[in-house]
Amino acid sequence: MTDKAKLIAEAEEKEALARKFDGWAGQLDGLLKDVTTTPEGGWEIWTGPAADRFKGTLRTQRNQLGDLAGACRTTAENLRQEARQRREEAAKP
Repeated sequence: MTDKAKLIAEAEEKEALARKFDGWAGQLDGLLKDVTTTPEGGWEIWTGPAADRFKGTLRTQRNQLGDLAGACRTTAENLRQEARQRREEAAKP
């Protein structure tokens, strides 16, 4: 494999991995969105200290998953940037 072909292959692999990270970010975004202590009617049926602890834990986990989804998106963008650099390097005479 020539150096240019190797650079292009690396770019394609990085782009494929970036798509995976984008997909994982989307999955993380929706992971806990339907978890709630409030039914469709909008009034609380579970209250008290245990419910409050659950809500606090849920809020924390949603925040952490949001951070992880953001990290996945950042990683995907970094991989795309590296892929662009590989393609630019391969295009040089």
